[in-house]
Amino acid sequence: MKAKKPAALILAALSSLSLLGTAAAAPQYTFGLLLSAMTPYFASIKGGAEAEAKKLGVQLLVENGNNNSATQSNQVDTLIARKVNALLINPTDAKALVPPNFRDYLCVAAHCGHGQGDSGCIA
Repeated sequence: MKAKKPAALILAALSSLSLLGTAAAAPQYTFGLLLSAMTPYFASIKGGAEAEAKKLGVQLLVENGNNNSATQSNQVDTLIARKVNALLINPTDAKALVPPNFRDYLCVAAHCGHGQGDSGCIA
């Protein structure tokens, strides 16, 4: 149960930034959730994030980086190409994420550690 809390907090923080409308005809928002690996811990976060996204009416695209920074970098590029409204990232390697990828996106990085590179994200 504790693992679901970070996902709910991340989505709640984004909604508090006025990204989500409250009107019935509010636009559809799409968030990308990039996890470093699909361990039981991150599977719990994924489940919590999906449940919270459903409550908020947000489309959530979840990617598994398989502990490979090149795979995760490609996933970031793919989600940007799909024009997601926000990126929620648990980086496999914060140094491998290139800041220019994030210039026009709200990006929240989690569990990336301090001093491990400047990804241009909110940590």
